[in-house]
Amino acid sequence: MKQKEIKMFKKSLLALALTGVVGSASAATLVIQNDKAVDNTFADVTAAVKAGTANIISQEGLTKAKSFAFAPKAGTGAVEVAPLYTLTGPASLGDFLVAEVSGAAFDTTLTTPTITLTGTLVASFTTYSADKTQAFFTVTTAGVATDTVTFDTLKFAATGFGAAPTLSVYFRDDSNVLPDYQKVSSVRFANVKNEFGSQKVNVKLDGVIDVNNERKIYTDAAKITAATSGAAADVDDTVTTDRLVLNMTPVATDIATVSADSDSLTVKVYGDFNRLDLNGDKDVADANEGSVAINAANCAATAYAADLMSVTFTSCDLPGTDLIVTETIPAKVNQVSTLASTDYGVDVKFTHSTGTAVQVVTATSADGSAGSNTINGSTTNVDFLPYGENFAQSVTISNTSSTAADITVDVIQGGVTKTLTVVAKAAAKSVTNISAELKTFMAAEGITGDVALSIFVNAPTGVIGVKALYFAKSDADRVLTK
Repeated sequence: MKQKEIKMFKKSLLALALTGVVGSASAATLVIQNDKAVDNTFADVTAAVKAGTANIISQEGLTKAKSFAFAPKAGTGAVEVAPLYTLTGPASLGDFLVAEVSGAAFDTTLTTPTITLTGTLVASFTTYSADKTQAFFTVTTAGVATDTVTFDTLKFAATGFGAAPTLSVYFRDDSNVLPDYQKVSSVRFANVKNEFGSQKVNVKLDGVIDVNNERKIYTDAAKITAATSGAAADVDDTVTTDRLVLNMTPVATDIATVSADSDSLTVKVYGDFNRLDLNGDKDVADANEGSVAINAANCAATAYAADLMSVTFTSCDLPGTDLIVTETIPAKVNQVSTLASTDYGVDVKFTHSTGTAVQVVTATSADGSAGSNTINGSTTNVDFLPYGENFAQSVTISNTSSTAADITVDVIQGGVTKTLTVVAKAAAKSVTNISAELKTFMAAEGITGDVALSIFVNAPTGVIGVKALYFAKSDADRVLTK
């Protein structure tokens, strides 16, 4: 009976003490420390953790880790979580010091967590909660204000580790009668980020096919392209080369034991590489043919797709800060066919040290492409031209140059574009009527009603002229629309 009375008396005193703490301006504190300084001088980086700039963990590393520990390591320069908890009041003998996580779970199969204590407080690890979110330390010598607890090692399961886990620390009455006291809640202690999530296209493929050189080389004008993400400007393009530059610098992680350890990458570039195949045999291996090269070393293979619409570099070493893909078109003297415009895309796949290929990121530019090759020819837009039984049309192209030119027409209606490659060429020093080919194309595609046309001619703008008119049979009205 006397033992119970002593226990109740202790709880009454504690209740009074807690009332004083709650009513005061002071409260227990919890800061996330680091050991970046060689002398192991701890610094409060709690604000940096909240801002996402400290204690960064690799998402890719978590995919291969079973568990990991946060622990201060003097002089290593690595940032590790070392929560420092400072008491502002008494902690009673027999109560529990509790470390509770949200957005994570403790790994209960490994060595028990250790703590460093200053002052009179003495506590030792007792158990984990059933859901593995709480670690309990039993107070064996009562604590007082200004005593501190440093959680030297907290070990977590990698599976289920959230993007922004938090830690709460408090004392709990051993009989679970009184409320928790000296509680500091939900202090964020880590940031999970994709280690390879920042790969972006800094410089796009941007060659401009020169119609004044028979569409066989790039123009030599405007070949310096400003970078979009801090890389150097693209100054190495020539009339036969075009470059794609990707920033490959990974996100710096602070927990050295949890990193992707990527040991190779595979790069796939999409585009129409038939332009490189001079003899039409669907390979790019013959003399004087073009090529696509990469600056990454020791690639196991370079393979073009059967239709030459992509090229893949497999199991390459990781380059430094930039990955550079260079497309070289055949020199003009060897080029037997004209270059076609094309759009490009790129995928980058990293292989981690576990040997499991993980698609980490598709590296693209802000608008979702890796660039394009365009033609510096003549484009003329016809905003309105009606088709149907009541209408007849006349579309003519004049070419004052001494070279015939290919014609392509985009027919636009209802948000859909259909393309006609005109059989007839824009004859040199002449006028070419493409009305009949357009009419046949419209009928074959089932197009009637109002359309818009975008007419591209493979010749300089200054030598090409386009005229478009229609005749309304019902009222014998002729209207010039272009």
